[in-house]
Amino acid sequence: MKKEILVNYLDSLEKQGIPGCDCVVYHNHRPVFRHITGYADPDTKKPLTESNTYWMYSVTKLFTCTAIMQLIEKGLIGLDDPVYEYLPEYRNMKVKVGNEIRPAKNAMTIRHLMSMQSGLNYNLDAPSIQRIMKDTENEATTRQIISALANEHLDFKPGTRFQYSLSHDVLGAVIEVVSGQFKLRVCL
Repeated sequence: MKKEILVNYLDSLEKQGIPGCDCVVYHNHRPVFRHITGYADPDTKKPLTESNTYWMYSVTKLFTCTAIMQLIEKGLIGLDDPVYEYLPEYRNMKVKVGNEIRPAKNAMTIRHLMSMQSGLNYNLDAPSIQRIMKDTENEATTRQIISALANEHLDFKPGTRFQYSLSHDVLGAVIEVVSGQFKLRVCL
């Protein structure tokens, strides 16, 4: 790898409107290259350092889907498995049909979550989420939030359309259950 080509490119990004970047290349699970350039705060010219914190937001969806695909590859879950096989509280979901709330006719699946066709929405102010955050003094685990979310109705029947939603957050809970690896808390 010609590191100077990568360094020159990374250094040029500031001229393109990117105030700073931190690039790490790993090989065999070990860092073989790191270059930090630019500013954490361009207004004050505070330089970017190794100790900066990055808010990943929706880019974590890539990691979540990769983890799900790894579990599928290992045969631990299937794309068309009902979500309730891993999160029992998702067994009897309700769906909004016009002005009525009715039982969902089909089960939400892993595929529905991955494709954001689950019927979920992105309402972080949903009463069940707000209640669990209050009850845990904003220290709720992923599992607690996703369990509470199952009390909310779906916006549409799973598999019938796309809607950007908390689907991948539910996938995160599935990953925790199947892998046995748990996140300590969630900050909304």
